[in-house]
Amino acid sequence: MTTTNFPWDDSRLVAPTTIHHLSIGGRSILFCEARQILYGLNSTADRIWQSLAEDGRPIEARRRLTNLGVADDDARAFVEDVTLSWLHGGQLAPQEALARLDEQATATRTLRIDELTVRIDLFGIAPDEIDQVFGQFASDERTPALKLSVVSCGDRLFLFEGERPLGSCEADEWIPRVKAVLTEHYTTAVRDAFLMHAAFLVRDNKGVLISGAPGAGKTTLCVALAQSGYDYQGDDIVRLESNGKASGTPFAACVKAPAWPLVASYAPEIADLPVYRRSDGKDVRYLQVPPIKRRPRNIDFVLLLARQPDAKPALEPIEPLEAFSTLLASAFSIKGSIAASALKTFASAMEGAASFKFVYSDLADAILAIKDLTDE
Repeated sequence: MTTTNFPWDDSRLVAPTTIHHLSIGGRSILFCEARQILYGLNSTADRIWQSLAEDGRPIEARRRLTNLGVADDDARAFVEDVTLSWLHGGQLAPQEALARLDEQATATRTLRIDELTVRIDLFGIAPDEIDQVFGQFASDERTPALKLSVVSCGDRLFLFEGERPLGSCEADEWIPRVKAVLTEHYTTAVRDAFLMHAAFLVRDNKGVLISGAPGAGKTTLCVALAQSGYDYQGDDIVRLESNGKASGTPFAACVKAPAWPLVASYAPEIADLPVYRRSDGKDVRYLQVPPIKRRPRNIDFVLLLARQPDAKPALEPIEPLEAFSTLLASAFSIKGSIAASALKTFASAMEGAASFKFVYSDLADAILAIKDLTDE
């Protein structure tokens, strides 16, 4: 089937210098040096890539396929499908999008997320969505370590790190893509803290760390708790400092579509927020939950969520080792390694926390159960 809405026929598409075309044992591959990834090419994709490398225009790649006897409709579909895939993955970028990087940006925002400072230049895009989702990190830092650019070109948005293309996306996908890039660089920039995928809230100076598998309701519960007397620090990344105290990284709460009606009972403004499509195909909205002034706190309670249909809230005590192992599996680490010193600090922090498997179904009942626990 022919791909529709393809504005790149006469555009010159270029590959970044980090993409290399190789032939091994008669098979063609692309090697992304920056990401250390290999992409296999079948014979048709290889012909298209080599045509684009010589001429840059998809329309010429189509012509060459038809000269080989490929039907015009099939040639169009082959070229458009594989070209869009390469544009999406960052293996190619339009020359006109790259040229925009030398122009004056429509808007520029600088963010400071703890150790990471990033400048985001926007070309043909208003800054409202960046301000709404990442405004809590606004900074006047003059020497950012990371430079990102988002360029509107054709019917897509192109994301660049420096001049290296990171890929393209639809208009409703770019904020999740930026969030993913920021998270990746943030977890790499943090060297002296242990990072885990969890939420962290505080009540009466008591730290509550919440973790759960996807679909367990962590974000929904955190938003509801934040509207019920708990200080929100973050629902995605928790950092444990070398002194054993924890704090959350205050990204906006990412609320998935099935949870919008539940969250609306506590934060009705969510109904008016833009809808974005994540790379996993899920529709989300980003809700800003005003964070407290961040100060690392002790982890007093650990809740591992286990949402079950029609279950009454139950806090089932678990051994610190079980909580430790579960949270360790969610850790962000560089090259898959965790320093022994960080592991010891984490183990010590867990030893002093009361850990529970938290079984629940109803959100309001869950909040009451947690309040009873932390108010003791």
